[in-house]
Amino acid sequence: MKKLLRAGGFSLIELLVVIAIIMILAGMVFVVGPRMIERAKLASLQNDFNQIRTACVSYFTKKKETYPPAYGYKVFYAHERNENAPIYHLKPYVALIGYFQVTDMYDRFSTSYDTDRDGEISLLEFSPRGSKSGPDSYTFPDTIYDGTNLGNEVSQQLAESKRPIIYIPVNMKQAAVVAQYYYDLRQIDQDAADYATRWAALPNATAKNDVTRLKFPPSKYDDYVLISVGPANDTGGILTPPPSFMNDVAAIPNTDAVYNILALRAYYLATRDLNENRTFDFDYNARKGEDKVYLLPNGTRGFGPVIYHNTGA
Repeated sequence: MKKLLRAGGFSLIELLVVIAIIMILAGMVFVVGPRMIERAKLASLQNDFNQIRTACVSYFTKKKETYPPAYGYKVFYAHERNENAPIYHLKPYVALIGYFQVTDMYDRFSTSYDTDRDGEISLLEFSPRGSKSGPDSYTFPDTIYDGTNLGNEVSQQLAESKRPIIYIPVNMKQAAVVAQYYYDLRQIDQDAADYATRWAALPNATAKNDVTRLKFPPSKYDDYVLISVGPANDTGGILTPPPSFMNDVAAIPNTDAVYNILALRAYYLATRDLNENRTFDFDYNARKGEDKVYLLPNGTRGFGPVIYHNTGA
């Protein structure tokens, strides 16, 4: 009796089963893979925050209990400059703390310096990376970006895929004045205060006038926040001044303090916790996977940035 020999290869059913299994596995990769990558980036970002904090603590100790000023801020004391030196800091904080040559200090989620994707770079968004001029040295802009100059450099940075993690240093006494301003505003106009998009003068209130009289630069910076655009690649308007603010700048006597006043507003927004649940209202980690209780400052309901608060760390 002859044996029936089976022809080589798969049957149609077997082939379809294999294809189905491959499609299921591919689907799992497409769903789980991005989440795993995002979690890895978030873990790396937290590590970057910790490294920057360590470097800032070293600076704090050496500089008599002050954290470094940000780019565009006025120097603390007259002896820090001579007659030919600028009165503003022209180097970003990564250079001041000694991390300007470390590429890992760049925001792992950034795709542009334009953190709110409005096609423009505002003052706090501009944080120059510099160009390498030696084995361990970088050259940075020799002028302060005021929102209109440095055209070629700003245009180039709009298209760059990475920029340093945003650093907002503040003086806590000044930050308390700004927090009081928004508290007063909330008593008058709940909606406007929640979104923190206004900086107009308040009826029968002195908070705004107090802001214009704040001393700049302050005697020290005793707190700061670090801000990454996060997985949504958008700070949601935390760093971008509202039109009302820019209109009010013209009425501020010491307009050279605009950087500092913007930073105080950004600090307030970044560390705000109106519902007192011990998580920042606009932080990505507090808002992901949940109903967006608060609108972001730019009016969207996005996830917001990833925020690292020094005193809350």
